[in-house]
Amino acid sequence: MLEYFKLVFTIIVTIISTIFSCYKYFKKNLDQKADKKEVFKKFENVSIEVEKKVDKILYEKEIEFLKNQIHESNTSLCSKLEELRDDMKIIKECLLKK
Repeated sequence: MLEYFKLVFTIIVTIISTIFSCYKYFKKNLDQKADKKEVFKKFENVSIEVEKKVDKILYEKEIEFLKNQIHESNTSLCSKLEELRDDMKIIKECLLKK
């Protein structure tokens, strides 16, 4: 009779430990899947932040390029005006001599 109880007890403990192990295994997998969703969400947030920073850098580069273009245009315009002044002086002198 005692042998029968030992056998039944062993079987019950084995079944309970198997069920508990399966529960732990499935819980671990579900937690990992939940973590993957959080990782994807965090990745999207980081991606958005990087995109904002890249947009800001590109905007700053574009502003710098436009400033350089304006400066070069002003420099070119000034040099053209100086040439025009010189030409006007020559024309004025020619007209005054006649």
